[in-house]
Amino acid sequence: MPTVSSGDELLAAVDNASSGDEILAEPGTYGLNRKLRVTTPNVTIRAQNDAARGEGSVTHLRGSGNVGEGGLVELRDDNIVFRGFEVSNSGFKGIEINGDAVGVEVAHVDVHDCYVWGVMTNSGRDHVIRDSYSHDNRGNAGNADGFNGTDSDGCTFLRCWAWNNADDGFDMWSGTNHTLRECWSWNNGPAGNAEFKLGKSGGGGGHLVENCVAHSSDFIGFSWNQTPNPITVRNCTAWNCSPDFRFEDAEHTLENNISADNSTRLLDGTDESNNTWNLGIDDPQFESTDPGSSGFLRLAAGSPCIGAGLDGSDLGALPYVDGDGGGGTNLLTVEGTTTLPAAAAERTTTPLETEHSGFNGEGYANFEADAGAAIRWPLEVAAAGQYNYEIRYAHGGSNDRVATMSAGDSQGEITFPQTGGWVNWSTLTGTVDLPSGTTELGIETTGDDAGNVDQIILDPIETDDGTSGGATEPSSGTANQGYNIPDAGRSDWHVPLNENFKAIDRDVPVVDREGALEEYDAAKGTLYVAVDTGTVYVGDGTGWNRLGALQ
Repeated sequence: MPTVSSGDELLAAVDNASSGDEILAEPGTYGLNRKLRVTTPNVTIRAQNDAARGEGSVTHLRGSGNVGEGGLVELRDDNIVFRGFEVSNSGFKGIEINGDAVGVEVAHVDVHDCYVWGVMTNSGRDHVIRDSYSHDNRGNAGNADGFNGTDSDGCTFLRCWAWNNADDGFDMWSGTNHTLRECWSWNNGPAGNAEFKLGKSGGGGGHLVENCVAHSSDFIGFSWNQTPNPITVRNCTAWNCSPDFRFEDAEHTLENNISADNSTRLLDGTDESNNTWNLGIDDPQFESTDPGSSGFLRLAAGSPCIGAGLDGSDLGALPYVDGDGGGGTNLLTVEGTTTLPAAAAERTTTPLETEHSGFNGEGYANFEADAGAAIRWPLEVAAAGQYNYEIRYAHGGSNDRVATMSAGDSQGEITFPQTGGWVNWSTLTGTVDLPSGTTELGIETTGDDAGNVDQIILDPIETDDGTSGGATEPSSGTANQGYNIPDAGRSDWHVPLNENFKAIDRDVPVVDREGALEEYDAAKGTLYVAVDTGTVYVGDGTGWNRLGALQ
């Protein structure tokens, strides 16, 4: 895995890359004197700190700003991954996907101060843009969108934010069949038509827009922009736009949406179900209308939008959360061995099905084959610590499938091996750290499918002192919390210290090369991080089990 520390080294590594290579860029500001053009398939270019969008020490790719030099990053082949970079000062586009590529992923980027579009899927299909910012792109007012989905098909924009761009926040223009989920757009323009512009006259459209928010705009919040192709907008919130929703010319579908003041312009033929304007809800009753508040545009207790949606769901993008962190799905208490059935999870584009036999409970979750399909269990955890998990699943398709498993703020890859049929159920095991109190456990796709999941069993790992789900915290808040300190004058002082070494083996990961794995004792609960591949293993007392990979 080549590691680079300058713009010239990064350009050279990309020029010489072979399929399957991963290029790791150390933090710093990289001045690029020409375009970073990736023309090799199956290559990953990753910033060393790629946790998210400009947080911590970053790798900043900075252009000269000269308009004639074109875009800064161009991804032109299949299955390229570009993650974790700050990109700015491009003389044209910030990041563009081009060349009829398929399956490109752009994640954890912060793109700003470019001449035109921040992030653009300019051709190809099935790209994923996720967990990214695009803002303050203002050089050419007529074309400086935050995110643009022109001339591409079936792409996913997941948890992306656009603000202060000179044109639209999200402009799907001639793109088709895109999915926009959990995206935010505000304060774009003055050249724009809408925060979410979802088509063009004579083309584009066919998009699915879910759980998105448009606010604080002189323009339309969500707009069909004259496309004749139907668009589905579901569980979205618009506040202080002009108007909030405008859809004409086709049989669009609008469900479970909130217009804060019922500012809409809709022609006959639009399928409208359980929106605030249909239900006569004049005041959604938000926790806050201050954009700086954590409760901004989230439903407050007593809101008439709670439970008013189809199938009893809440309206809008941000459902009500009670004082204990609960929401539309009741919290599941984790105390001792606990089973989490798929039927009790919150599901996003992941229906509960019963077609294939052999499942437990009411059914199994069948993930759709796109990014963002998810099941999430809201939990109330009695004791913090490590838990063994068993995911019960079936996978009758071809090829192993990779998804993301998250626990609170942590996440990692999990792989679903084939089981030889959709009625052949197996278990996927590993360990996960859970904090005490309210948290969430989830499985989410990132562009691939996953196995059919009917349940997860959590089992707390006992510590040496007999406690489970994490050691009992001592009353003092010292740096030695959780370890034994011999009393003065003890003659057997080595006994508590030996217990400390056991605890260190459990609490502190082993970091070494992949090839050195078997040289270490696979003590139960011990984590091993392969520094050269990023693979994470956990010991079960007899051997090492692959847990996932660092993101």
